[in-house]
Amino acid sequence: MIYCTGLNYKTSDIDVRESLSLSEEKRNLLYNFLKEDENFTEILILSTCNRLEIYGILANHKLKQEDISRSIWCRIVEITKHSQLNFQQELLPKTYTSQGKEALKHIFKVACSLDSLCLGETQITGQFKKAYQESRESGMVHFFLNRITREALILNRKIRNQTSLGKRNKSISHLAIDLALHIFKTLEHKNFTLIGAGKMISLAYEYALTHKPDSITIVNRTEEKAEQLIRQGTNTTTKGLQDLDKALLTSDIVVSSTGSSHFILTQESLKKIQSIRKNKPLFIIDIALPRDVDPLCSQVENIYLFDLDDIRKIVSIKNQDYETDLALAHELLEERIEIFQTWLEKIESNQTLNSFGIYLNELFQREEERTLRKKDFTNLSKNQKDSIRVMLQSISQKILSDTASSMNNIRPRETETIEIKLHRTLLEKRGSFH
Repeated sequence: MIYCTGLNYKTSDIDVRESLSLSEEKRNLLYNFLKEDENFTEILILSTCNRLEIYGILANHKLKQEDISRSIWCRIVEITKHSQLNFQQELLPKTYTSQGKEALKHIFKVACSLDSLCLGETQITGQFKKAYQESRESGMVHFFLNRITREALILNRKIRNQTSLGKRNKSISHLAIDLALHIFKTLEHKNFTLIGAGKMISLAYEYALTHKPDSITIVNRTEEKAEQLIRQGTNTTTKGLQDLDKALLTSDIVVSSTGSSHFILTQESLKKIQSIRKNKPLFIIDIALPRDVDPLCSQVENIYLFDLDDIRKIVSIKNQDYETDLALAHELLEERIEIFQTWLEKIESNQTLNSFGIYLNELFQREEERTLRKKDFTNLSKNQKDSIRVMLQSISQKILSDTASSMNNIRPRETETIEIKLHRTLLEKRGSFH
């Protein structure tokens, strides 16, 4: 049974999403917790600036999804040390949970950016792929999540090829510049400061250039990385993070997106900067999560601070222009769900194949443990052990996939024979384990 629980920009404000944001280290802690949960056979965790979602395959479809979700969110609160939010009254009402077809539909919509703040944006697909790869490395993606991911990416390509959603070339970074344009009407003769040098700032920089500002300064902890973004022949300079205050003295617009775990700009630092600037208006757009700019900065005179929630308010109007494309995208979505459901019914009707998959997992886990306990393997590094684990999982997955393909391509009488042989072998092998 496919399962999904999460919260996103539609159900929670930025304070909640920021507090529950999972770094790589925290995601690993959650993976380790879910590995020990016998309710799941597969798990994938997606954590972005606009959502935190957990997708899984339930071992038993009769399990109560409310109890499972409560357990997961309770663990997330423990990992993030988010004690200020009342778990029962404030957090759980902001979450959503679904199973079966509805869960599958939601996963597909997320991967194809049909559930994104900015419809048609490409970053979520990359984030979904990264989450999938991370889950594989954690040993939590197997037969079904492999197939779900594959179908989601096929659907994504179809939507981008057959609708104009894939041609929008918009992202949160573009929306940040659009917000600045909405404020000033024109960005010519304006001075930008961009904080960071990752993908978000790279997109913001390229889009800002099209509006011909007077200057752009890219500020980053590593100035060399910022220099890699510069397009030749433009009025762009770079500075290290230690020179951020100097860059802000001549700025009109600031866009910030770093991976910092603490505030880059504080109320105290901006007060000092504004006193030197003689309180000239400064517009700051923070598209990072966790946030780069302390929300208290909005209390400083002539500081106008915007965050992801502010961007959400303006984008909901823009998305209304794509009703025809959305209708076609949802038709493609339903078509893909139908294809997956047909495939799933074939798999679920073949209990022998499911049992064989369980047998393979048990076999390879036992062989992995037995092998790594041997004297010749005790000095292996964690990376080497992980490589062996991933290799064994890949072999197990390949055997199961090839078996499924073979059983779908042979005549009924032959299928019956193979099922009998597999069942007999399975019983014999399992008996030898005990």
